[in-house]
Amino acid sequence: MNLEWLDLSFNLITHIEGLDSLTKLTDLSLYSNKITEIGGLERLTELNVFSFGKNLVKNHQEALLYLKRQKNRLEVLKMAENPFVKVGGQNPEDYKLLAIEWLKGLKYLDYELITEDDRNNAKTKFSEGENLEKGDKDGVDETDIFKQVD
Repeated sequence: MNLEWLDLSFNLITHIEGLDSLTKLTDLSLYSNKITEIGGLERLTELNVFSFGKNLVKNHQEALLYLKRQKNRLEVLKMAENPFVKVGGQNPEDYKLLAIEWLKGLKYLDYELITEDDRNNAKTKFSEGENLEKGDKDGVDETDIFKQVD
């Protein structure tokens, strides 16, 4: 299907599913639903704008790791207004820096331009190399995220 833009905001959706045939989709809005987990985006390789703000996603690390592992063109992400909880050693407010560090192609987060200072702050807090290799409690170990979920 050639659909490029889909807005499913305010629909009480609980799971992301049924998007496999929308391989040309560039803009997906799932704002203000009842989604608890991000998934079902594997075939959306052209995705550039994704909004899942104001849902019920609690684990920001799991959501960001899922997005990091997808092959897409994500530049704009809206994820604010979710009830993020403390996961591992990370506070819910840290989601912005983690998103900037893990999703290198992002240009806007929660409709705010990502600055060079933002990128430097994210790199300092969540360097993927040194902090993780040394087991620093402030570093985010991707395998620990899935241990918590299983």
